[in-house]
Amino acid sequence: MMKLKIHWFAVTIKRKSMEYGLALWDVWFSPYLGEMQSPGHGGQGFQNIFKSLAGARLYGNPAGMDRKDMDTQYFHIEFPGQACDAIPDLVFREFMVVLNLDEKFQITRLDLAWDGVPFTPKHLKQAVENNLIRTYAKRSKVKFTESPWEEREDGQMGTSTVSIGARSSERMLRTYDRRGPVRLEFQSRHKRATYIANEVLIHPVEQWVDLAVEHLRDYIDFLEPESGIPLPWWQEFIKDKPRGKRMVDDAREKELDRMILWIYHQVAPTLSVLEDVIGEKALLDLVDEGREKRGKRFDEVLKLAGKLEKHKCEHHPSGD
Repeated sequence: MMKLKIHWFAVTIKRKSMEYGLALWDVWFSPYLGEMQSPGHGGQGFQNIFKSLAGARLYGNPAGMDRKDMDTQYFHIEFPGQACDAIPDLVFREFMVVLNLDEKFQITRLDLAWDGVPFTPKHLKQAVENNLIRTYAKRSKVKFTESPWEEREDGQMGTSTVSIGARSSERMLRTYDRRGPVRLEFQSRHKRATYIANEVLIHPVEQWVDLAVEHLRDYIDFLEPESGIPLPWWQEFIKDKPRGKRMVDDAREKELDRMILWIYHQVAPTLSVLEDVIGEKALLDLVDEGREKRGKRFDEVLKLAGKLEKHKCEHHPSGD
């Protein structure tokens, strides 16, 4: 059975101190990877590095920055493959939801991996050679390696790997069989990683596979040249999932989605108590009070729904 997992996760959280990062680690990740320990030195452009189990790291106090100026402070957390394996998917999902609600952040790297895919690296190699591929990657960035005498983890002889794209680019695909069952890894970085993480990981875990395939298809497809129909082995993998959008959605829509998520996770229980104890009028009074206090912060979201001018007229009629 084909499975999807997070194979690498790295995030930079801005305008927050190293101490905040260590406290965040204790709350979210220390139950699975233990406490962060300092080796007593810095590196990678940071004055402090902390290490935990399975290679997880936290970088704090960026070199050359004023520690008292929160606008210039940030910290970085990195989870390589084994560290990701130790953290339940649901924890990653809840962490992403909270990041979207409370933090200014960027996912600097996100690797998603499918185990047991219904094709081999040689299938991809042949598709590239026969021009049965649509991808943003340059053909010069396609590499195939084969080691006929290397033993796989399942005892079979012979390994092969195909990589499509450059490691330094926003997206890259790698397929290999050295573990036995063939694995496909989809690596994304920086803005693209943030976009995919927000589009996939904030949703229920059981939806991740379908959503991730859509973003994978945006980067690469293996198709018949005339009809554009997916090749049989690729069709078995994608299972008619559509190609994802290449461009980031309207920022106003994203903001509205974040507001709705916050209401469901943080506010809904309290509102239900108020309605049960005081009555529906209490909720309506809260809404009216909110309209008076919100200022211009939400004007762009209101424009999305065509509500801005309507509420302005209701609360600031001409002649007042």
